[in-house]
Amino acid sequence: MTDARVEEHRNLGIAFYKTGMLDEASREFRRVAELRGTDANAHFFIGLVALKQARWREAMEALRLAAEKGGSRPAVLHNLGLAFEQLGRWRTPMPRTPRPLRGPAPIRASMWGGVSWP
Repeated sequence: MTDARVEEHRNLGIAFYKTGMLDEASREFRRVAELRGTDANAHFFIGLVALKQARWREAMEALRLAAEKGGSRPAVLHNLGLAFEQLGRWRTPMPRTPRPLRGPAPIRASMWGGVSWP
């Protein structure tokens, strides 16, 4: 199957998703996942469709695959957390990111009102 054909299914899936035709979108993204097994975005969109349709377990499985194949992007982990929450699985460990997430250095305030940077 050519790359153009895979892109056609992906584009159809996105168009169906944006217009609310969720069953059709899911079908197209499943086709992309079949044709290109390493495509994390296909699993991500399958998970989003399942979330919108309140199919929590299916969403969790698809988003977990997306995290494993695509490097745990924040959007994937956020939506995976929503699926876990709906299933009542609060303590389920999330997939690890390939590198630690780092934010800005913490600011420490002293008791005299000054601010110090680490």
